[in-house]
Amino acid sequence: MILKTGDKVKFLNDVGGGIVTSFLDKTKVMVRTSDGFEIPVLIAQLVIDSGNFMPHRDTETQQKPDSKPEFVFPSKKSTVPKVEKVPSTDEELCFAIFPKPQSSDLFAYMINNSSYNIHYVISRHGEEALLFDQGSMDSRTQVKMRKFLPDNLNNLIRFDIQVLLFKEDFYQLKEPIVLSVYVNPSEIYSGKVLVENDYFEHKALVFSVFNFNKKNRFSNSVGTDLTSLLKEKFEGKKPEPLSREIKKAKNEPEEVDLHIEAITEDFSGLSNGEIIEMQMARFKVSLDTAVIHKTRRIVFIHGVGNGKLKFSLRKALDEKYPDLQYQDASFKEYGYGATMVLIP
Repeated sequence: MILKTGDKVKFLNDVGGGIVTSFLDKTKVMVRTSDGFEIPVLIAQLVIDSGNFMPHRDTETQQKPDSKPEFVFPSKKSTVPKVEKVPSTDEELCFAIFPKPQSSDLFAYMINNSSYNIHYVISRHGEEALLFDQGSMDSRTQVKMRKFLPDNLNNLIRFDIQVLLFKEDFYQLKEPIVLSVYVNPSEIYSGKVLVENDYFEHKALVFSVFNFNKKNRFSNSVGTDLTSLLKEKFEGKKPEPLSREIKKAKNEPEEVDLHIEAITEDFSGLSNGEIIEMQMARFKVSLDTAVIHKTRRIVFIHGVGNGKLKFSLRKALDEKYPDLQYQDASFKEYGYGATMVLIP
């Protein structure tokens, strides 16, 4: 059977079919299915869809059975990584999350933009680890794992990712990848951490789990880097201070600005309740980190406004942090718009 890129085909031993997008070698092609994914398929497992079969195709343009297959790649970036190897393109594994339009559901994807096949196990971590998804992926593919809802906008979500890498032929052995990433639901819904990317037609939060060229185990430079902060917190190491929010100088208290414009750049679509939830989430993360590292004094700048944020903050201190003392911060520096917490 002679195939060309663009031919419409059906799966011989499965339901459905798709369009041939490129040739991997003499025996295997990439097929884009009706749901938009590209998958590798053996040519022997395909038949030409009769609706696309051209029996009188010009013989000069037909590909001879013994000739080298034609490799044709799209000129524009597709939603799936390209198959060809480009020296300047990073080979990486990615974990991506984005909100479903007109819904509160979040979608999670695993992306294998590398020359290795992988086995992966992902757990969602609460008080105990709970299996989120597991499976195997071929090289240059992506998988939609499942949709989920955050338990609470105030709670950061921790995903533990484990990956084994292998090839069907001889290959260089790679160490297993084990790491954790942290997701702030409020920042996803507000759109602060969603960016244009090579894998989807819409914006998404994309974590680079491993980059084979840069040899890094994790990177995410989008938005507030709560992942790095919380990773250090869970491992008991001293975190880097949050830029724009925590300003620390020698012999001076740390400052955390809780104004919504200091937390997210776009808050026009948020309700007052959602804004308060984001501000309180920032308060709790910053205070927990200060307690762990025995910061003596920390000032939360909440402003005056209608007093609701100040009331919520002090109520949380009374109920959840009864061992901590607090007072109005310096009137000269903050007026009536800040609370200082004293950590013994």
